Amino acid sequence: TYGNGLFSYDIKQGSVQHYTKESGFLTSNYIKDIATDRNGNLWISEEHEGILLVNIPQVPFEVQEPNPQGENERSNDIKVLYRTNGGRVLAADNIGGLHEIHLNPAAGKSDRSGNKGSTRLLKNAKSSKFTSMAEDKDGNLWLSMREGGLTIEGNTYYHNEADKGSLMSGRIDRLQKDRRGRMWIC
Repeated sequence: TYGNGLFSYDIKQGSVQHYTKESGFLTSNYIKDIATDRNGNLWISEEHEGILLVNIPQVPFEVQEPNPQGENERSNDIKVLYRTNGGRVLAADNIGGLHEIHLNPAAGKSDRSGNKGSTRLLKNAKSSKFTSMAEDKDGNLWLSMREGGLTIEGNTYYHNEADKGSLMSGRIDRLQKDRRGRMWIC
C-alpha cells in the first residue's frame, strides 16, 4: 500500500481499518516496514520520517529518528525493521546504517518531535544498503545487502566468479528462516 498508509485486518470481526497521515494516525503514508515486539507494540518505519512506535491498543504513538538532526533525509528513511528473538528492535536506514532502537519516555534525549528515546549505530555499510534481516536457529543475525552480499555475525560473504560455491549474486533482497530452521536467501 505504498503511499496509501496502513491497513489492519481483524480476522474475528472480518473488518478492515485504514490508517493514514490525514487521519492523524501516521506521520507519512509511505510505509517501508512493520514489526511487533514482545509487548505487542507495533513498530512502523515511514519513508523519511523515522520510526513510529504504536502501543496497541493505546494510541497515540511515539516517533524515533535515528538521525534527529536530519529532518526528511535518507538517514531517517528506514528500509527494514526487525525484532530479534531476544527482543531487540533493529532498524536499517537507506544509507547503510544499522541501528538498535530504544523508545523509553523516561530516558534519552528528545528528538525534534519532542519524544524521548535513543538509537545506537551498530554498523555502517555506506557502500551498500541493507535489504533484510533474519536470525538463524542458533540466534546468529543475518544481514542481506543490495550489492554487498550477506553478513552473518560479522562475517561477510560475496559473489566470486572464480568460486562456484560462493553466492550467485552480490544482491540479496530477502532472508527467511523456515520452520525446520533452514535459511532461505533470495
